[in-house]
Amino acid sequence: LSSMPVWSVIVANFSSNWGFYVLLTWSPTFIKEKLKFDLTKSGFLSILPFLAMFIVSTVVGKLADVIMTKKILSKAVTRRLSQSLAAFGAALFLLLLSYTTNGNPNLAIVYLTCALGMQGFLCAGYAAGIIDISLNYASVIYGMANTAGTIPGIVGVYMTGAILNKTGSWSLVFDIAAGVYIFGGVFWLVFSTSKRLWP
Repeated sequence: LSSMPVWSVIVANFSSNWGFYVLLTWSPTFIKEKLKFDLTKSGFLSILPFLAMFIVSTVVGKLADVIMTKKILSKAVTRRLSQSLAAFGAALFLLLLSYTTNGNPNLAIVYLTCALGMQGFLCAGYAAGIIDISLNYASVIYGMANTAGTIPGIVGVYMTGAILNKTGSWSLVFDIAAGVYIFGGVFWLVFSTSKRLWP
């Protein structure tokens, strides 16, 4: 726990899961109540952001391997670039979504889809970076990161409900999620490493 690169993994997992769990739990409500889409007729809109995340993560994982194998970019640059795209890209689209909540519902769906799609880049960022730090202790590091990563599933989801009940502000919900993404992205950039710390 004294290793800042390990903390960078923990914080990256926490911050990415904040956005993921809040959107997983609340995006159907946002789509139905705020954007006024009938989910019985357009249920695909609810899964579209998660489908985008799945596709991006699958493509990015393979692409990152090719980039590193062919030495187009170093492992460190690939990890940092991928995690930056995941954190800052998701934050950007959530901020855009925040200012579109009273505007064009179709554009809001595009921003929501892009926010989660960008999060797919994390598979070549912190998620793969755990193995860079240590092969023998990767499971322990991942376990600590996942433990911290489940907290947003409780706190973030509850906090979102409390914010919506008190203020009704989807913009505030998306701004907070974007802020958490940005914090995690900056923390990762400052403290992560792709060097082997332990066997």
